[in-house]
Amino acid sequence: MDYRTFDREARRLWESIPLQFRDGVAAFFVEPDPHTDPEFPDVHLMGECMSDATASIPDAPVQNLIYLYHGSFAAIAARDPSFDWDAELWETITHELQHHLEWRAGYDALGDEDDLQRENLARRDGAPFQRDFYRRGARLDEGVWTVDGDLFLEVQIARSAWRDLAREGLEVEWAGVCCRVAPVPPGALTHHLLFVEPDFELQDGAMLPWYDVVVVLRRKGLLGGWL
Repeated sequence: MDYRTFDREARRLWESIPLQFRDGVAAFFVEPDPHTDPEFPDVHLMGECMSDATASIPDAPVQNLIYLYHGSFAAIAARDPSFDWDAELWETITHELQHHLEWRAGYDALGDEDDLQRENLARRDGAPFQRDFYRRGARLDEGVWTVDGDLFLEVQIARSAWRDLAREGLEVEWAGVCCRVAPVPPGALTHHLLFVEPDFELQDGAMLPWYDVVVVLRRKGLLGGWL
């Protein structure tokens, strides 16, 4: 989809949303260039909701600016032949509008979700991240959460058995997902919390509904800060 078509369709979709939901959006911009995350240059931002200048005025009503980045859509579409321009455009518009509506209501649940995605991106990239971030995701079961399309299986291990991980590794099973954690390098056991991407298989040829599976090994009885 070229920029002119994208701009026309974005504005048509935006204007189709009832005015009461768009109230307080000071401007809706459709930019031609791509935009990447300042902390993750490989991640293209498809849109953003930003506070406008009135945010610095005490007691001023909440006013926001919404941006869409055609270049980011094009960059993602170039990597993904199945990219659905219309669906992604509508999802991005409503996502940014939800940010606006939540901010006007005085909370930021969607922002919390975005923060979790950023923590998981940092984990994937080997950058520092908050050790308990996955526990703020959607809880599926005792010790089981999902964040940003990844499944996290937490296993608490007694201090007396922690060193055994270097020799034996570990097997974990949940809901038909069978994971095998290889023996952990002894040097890694100096940490109290380990994130491991195990080898896994699914029972009965099932399809995995998550991008990846992560086993979190937690040594019992000890607390720590950042990894």
